[in-house]
Amino acid sequence: MASVPGTRGLDDNDRSRQLHMTMNHPALLLASLAALASACPVSAGTLAERLVGTWSCVSGPCPDQRVAFSGSAEDPEYNAWRDGRSSVSGAHWVLRGDRLHIACCAAVGSDWVVVRADAEELVLLDEYSARLATLRRTVPAVAPPGK
Repeated sequence: MASVPGTRGLDDNDRSRQLHMTMNHPALLLASLAALASACPVSAGTLAERLVGTWSCVSGPCPDQRVAFSGSAEDPEYNAWRDGRSSVSGAHWVLRGDRLHIACCAAVGSDWVVVRADAEELVLLDEYSARLATLRRTVPAVAPPGK
């Protein structure tokens, strides 16, 4: 049997218990996901550029039904909508490594770990509930010719 890192000297029963503990304890699962995310580092500039745009919630505890990250690194802006109405306007977002902080609503904010951000999908890990939120990029509507 191939050696699994961190399990040297453990028999199959011990490995099974270790895997069971990791999968059934949110704190251990969160640590494992954070380690996995840091194993494939992405520069903050590139990640910030990938966040810019409008996203719609697909599943999980999303920040809101629809969110938009815009602005420059010096003045990042966050807006959100629920049921077609603005729920947050002109808030700020800060990205430090893979940690995303959305500051809004009189000092109330939310903290996320960016697990994946590509051209179509954004996956965030809610630092408080240790649950994943999946959002899809919203393609901007094309204006009719002549308008």
